[in-house]
Amino acid sequence: SNIKLVGTGAFSGCTALEAINSYEVGGNYDVYYSTSDGALLMHDMGTVYLEVFPRAKTGVYTVPEIVDVIRDKAFQYSYIDKVIISKGVSLIKTNAFYSCKAITAVEFEGDRTSTVTIEDSAFRGCPTIKSIKLPAKLAEMNYVEVLGKITNLESIEVEEGGLFYGSVNGMLTNAIEDTILYAPASVSGTLEIPQGIQHIGPVAFAGIN
Repeated sequence: SNIKLVGTGAFSGCTALEAINSYEVGGNYDVYYSTSDGALLMHDMGTVYLEVFPRAKTGVYTVPEIVDVIRDKAFQYSYIDKVIISKGVSLIKTNAFYSCKAITAVEFEGDRTSTVTIEDSAFRGCPTIKSIKLPAKLAEMNYVEVLGKITNLESIEVEEGGLFYGSVNGMLTNAIEDTILYAPASVSGTLEIPQGIQHIGPVAFAGIN
């Protein structure tokens, strides 16, 4: 618990790593790192970062509520199956989930008190994600760069009362749900556009494969 610095890429080659655990040592010192359910967290001037997630950890992982930021490449190459992003997270950095080959679902906890920002390409290289559930308090995003990088996405769901976005029939819409903004890449079969839709955005169906 008295470690002061973990360098970038320190665990990058540890393909069988299932958990990182810290332990308490005696003495007076500032705490820069801690661990939670096998993940490494960094503490910096009141902000908590999810720094490193062990590559071989599987199952469902809930990001601790004390985490403010998910770092770029924090989940890189991870084999986690599902991630639940807690209410405390306010920022997900570019490439945070880069090349996660087993993750099938991402879900944001609802009823948030603060807004969360998702940077471009946060989910780049995640071909197994089938569904994503977004919170109502989601900042405006470049949805083509965020959702378009999920090449096999089948369903987008937004919590009711969204600030900027909603969802209809698995598609991303504007907040009042009268405009289709983006359809997931792997939607299949017959796609029904409800009567309440009045506008179809310029890239609404551009990413369907």
